Amino acid sequence: MFGQSRVAPEEHAREAEVFARRMERREKFLAFVAARDLALVVRPVDPYTGHVHEPCIVPVGGPLVMQYDDGEGGIRTSSPIWSAGLFSDTTKMKAPSFSLPAGLPSAGGTCPASKLDGEPDKVFICHDCYATKGGYQWPRNVALSLIRRDWTISAVRDSSFAPGMIASIETILERPHDPRWDSRYFRVHDSGDFMGSAAYVRAWNTVAAHFVKRIIFWAPTRDWVFFPDQAQTARKYGNVRPNPDLAAAMRERPANFVIRPSALQVGDAPPVVHGLDGGTSVDTPSIHAAFTTCGPAAKGHQCSCPAYERSVNCQSAGCRTCWIFPKRQVGYKQH
Repeated sequence: MFGQSRVAPEEHAREAEVFARRMERREKFLAFVAARDLALVVRPVDPYTGHVHEPCIVPVGGPLVMQYDDGEGGIRTSSPIWSAGLFSDTTKMKAPSFSLPAGLPSAGGTCPASKLDGEPDKVFICHDCYATKGGYQWPRNVALSLIRRDWTISAVRDSSFAPGMIASIETILERPHDPRWDSRYFRVHDSGDFMGSAAYVRAWNTVAAHFVKRIIFWAPTRDWVFFPDQAQTARKYGNVRPNPDLAAAMRERPANFVIRPSALQVGDAPPVVHGLDGGTSVDTPSIHAAFTTCGPAAKGHQCSCPAYERSVNCQSAGCRTCWIFPKRQVGYKQH
């Protein structure tokens, strides 16, 4: 059944062109964030009320102000950006998460696999990624995501990422009854990827190891295409340079860190990658409907995500498959 989702080559080309335009628009924001010193504040205190806010990243030396094209030939100036929240509130998953900008590294993205391309009669998922559309592309949200990215790159380089993230996640555990989420589960990258960086993966390994028996972490990735033992499979998507250190870093992860390899084309089977957990796919409705719905009662090694079947989230659907059944392959409806 997998592999039967075909489109006209013209549609493939159109998706690629639209994706390229989105990336071009975002490139214009890079200069406003670049060269700014950024600092993580784990427990920011309101100087007027004394209220302690959630962890955030602040531009050192004052707020960030952007100017951008309003799409009608004019220029808009943004309101001052004093900080970027460290965590995302993902209502679909009901779990705290950390996000980075998706898409091309040349446009500030963190998904090197998005530079590749797929078969001419299939939709390349990166070209139609939800995290490069809609609210993710609003100018202020672009700026906030770029702040998180630039802080991440700097913090990984100076080895402050893992200590800062650990301290910040501890603040989540201090609020176990927060109605926004179930703090036993954490999503790494509701948008973005590991940047092809072994050092970044190892930083997350350190974070996850600190929370063994307290939190299960889950991250999807398309960086599996850079694994040396996947070179033959990856070759059909373009010129890929193998990264053995990246593969080693992902395979070194602790038991409470689930990393799932994601398919690159709509309708492709979930990837099977040695040392990683069950893969995921993005399916057309007909393929998606062929599998049992994920959840505690699901049987077999493949199931479909219930959160896209109706207006529910992972928690209300009674499903935490992506976290607690790491070997099971999961299909998501195209969205």
